[in-house]
Amino acid sequence: MRGLGHRILLVALPLALTVAGCSSGDDNAAEVEALRAQVAELKTQLDAATSTTAASQPSGSTTTTMPVEVATAATTSTTTSPTETVEGFVADYVAALQIDDYVYLTQRLHPRLKETYGEDQCRDSIEAAGADPAYMIEVESVTGPSEWSIRIDGIDYTFEDVYTLGTRTTTSSGTTSPDLHVALVDGRFHWFTDCGEPLPADVAVPAGSLTSIGGDTTSSAFDAPGSWRIEVRTSDFCGVMVKRDDDGSSVELKSGESDFVIQIRESGRFYIETTGCESALALVN
Repeated sequence: MRGLGHRILLVALPLALTVAGCSSGDDNAAEVEALRAQVAELKTQLDAATSTTAASQPSGSTTTTMPVEVATAATTSTTTSPTETVEGFVADYVAALQIDDYVYLTQRLHPRLKETYGEDQCRDSIEAAGADPAYMIEVESVTGPSEWSIRIDGIDYTFEDVYTLGTRTTTSSGTTSPDLHVALVDGRFHWFTDCGEPLPADVAVPAGSLTSIGGDTTSSAFDAPGSWRIEVRTSDFCGVMVKRDDDGSSVELKSGESDFVIQIRESGRFYIETTGCESALALVN
């Protein structure tokens, strides 16, 4: 606006001087004074507009790029509030993976998975994975918290207060774009992984049975007579393996998507491995 004001004055003032030089008498003098008054009034208006604009923009101000707003999914129910940020957890998680800080990673593994696999097995599995100095995660989006369901080693889980992170992840093997799931437990974020083989389920053996197991696990060894059976309960794909305790050789393998029975006609000491079964009960015929 100030530049525009200068441009107008440079045109107007010579015009006024020219009129003054070519005219005489009171009328001409009055006309010149009127032109000068118009120029002065215009200059005053332009200066006022310029000062108002300058006041609205602080000196030295720069254009700021606003952060992208993260879309958040509908929350089912959150019982705890974070004591750390997602970004802070991801930074610590990446640093731990870069140097194989298995102590931190085991501590921040979801408690239900440590119950399933045992903390010792999870710690050993994480340590065995080794360090990856190239590991980097760029978080591109965050949604949640909400429920998240997943099947791991034949066991169905539903976790609460889970955030889904859209990422660009770089490892020594290359760059991919996986979703990273983290759950809020007691105000802190925890991650998920498969630690290996689930621990044997603590299932009571009914009276008159040889053994009883549930879920996706391996039973304790038991002594069986020459004729016995296994009754399996399942509403989804389920696999059962009967093995000899002395050498681990397979005696029977069967699978199905509904309840079924396996008949065994061998005596000895056996154990049972199940995959995806709700329960398996060994009984004497």
